[in-house]
Amino acid sequence: MRRFFSLGAAASLAVLVVLASAVVASATPLQEYQSTGRISPCKYSPGQLGGGVPNDVAQYAPEYKSQLEAAARQRARGCGSGSGG
Repeated sequence: MRRFFSLGAAASLAVLVVLASAVVASATPLQEYQSTGRISPCKYSPGQLGGGVPNDVAQYAPEYKSQLEAAARQRARGCGSGSGG
C-alpha cells in the first residue's frame, strides 16, 4: 500500500514539474524565443517587447532583436480578442 502512494506522489510531482516548466519556459520574450524560435506578441506587455537586447544575445543571436521588434509592431497593431497569442 505504501508503494502505491509513493508512485502516486511521484507521478503527481512529475506532472507539476512539467506544468511549472511550461509556464517558466516562456516567462519572457527571450525565453520563449530560445525555446521556440518565435515570440508571441500578445503574450507580453509593450514594455517587455520594447526592452533592450543584452549584449551577449545581440552577439550570439542577432536575429532575436528583429523578432522582438516585429512582435512589438504586431502587438501595436492589436491583439484581437486577447487570446494571448
